[in-house]
Amino acid sequence: MSQEFRFNENISELGSFFTEISAQYKLHKNLSIGAGYRFINKRELDDSYEKRHRMLFDLNAREKFWKIAISARARFQSQYSGINTSENGKIPDNYLRNEVIGKV
Repeated sequence: MSQEFRFNENISELGSFFTEISAQYKLHKNLSIGAGYRFINKRELDDSYEKRHRMLFDLNAREKFWKIAISARARFQSQYSGINTSENGKIPDNYLRNEVIGKV
């Protein structure tokens, strides 16, 4: 579980803050899965905060070749924004985000 605060305008205003809870399970020495939930409060132009709900599911793999370690992550992310304030509030925004990192 973690709490994060993000600031705007040279740290003069709180841009967003969220609480996240997540868990990860190791399937194999180089393969793991994870899931999480994030409750977000994002600052709007009228200085109010919009509440957002994000669910995420991860598949992580890592392998070492000689002196190079490569890790890859595939993340499915679904977020609900403006649930009570917009017509599309009950329709989630879905994303598939991939990441590959190599380290020497």
